[in-house]
Amino acid sequence: MEQIDELYKSYYNKHLNLNTDGCTIPCMGLISGTRILFIGQNPGHPYSNKDLDTFKDFGTLDYESHQASFKTSWIDSKFMNFIKKVCNSAQIEFNDTSVTNFIKYWTKNNMKPPVTSDDQELLACEIKLLNPDVVVYLSKFAYNNFELKNKIKQNN
Repeated sequence: MEQIDELYKSYYNKHLNLNTDGCTIPCMGLISGTRILFIGQNPGHPYSNKDLDTFKDFGTLDYESHQASFKTSWIDSKFMNFIKKVCNSAQIEFNDTSVTNFIKYWTKNNMKPPVTSDDQELLACEIKLLNPDVVVYLSKFAYNNFELKNKIKQNN
């Protein structure tokens, strides 16, 4: 997991963009286990009203604080509740799974994001390093746009 965190920090430092027109703040995955890796499209645009105060001064936060704020808001989201229900119905511990997004930042009005080679390579690295038993794409966008999915060799 240490390798993934270093990979995340590198991507974050390269793609963090704060300006008056908008911002790009990479929000990395919740990496816990390797049984199932769930892959969504990209994080939804800021969370719930109670989380907006948290994100008001987001530009002044460091990497760890950004990620902690994001993960705190994400863990109770509809998206994560859906994944927890899937795990419960399959009798799989949520902690045996990991959740990430193909694109690591939210987009205005949840529009489809552009896909870069960095996004392709980061997701490929996540899959290689985690080597999950199963990869589940939660959106047609993630599945159709991830060009490296057939080039990744998994041990299982």
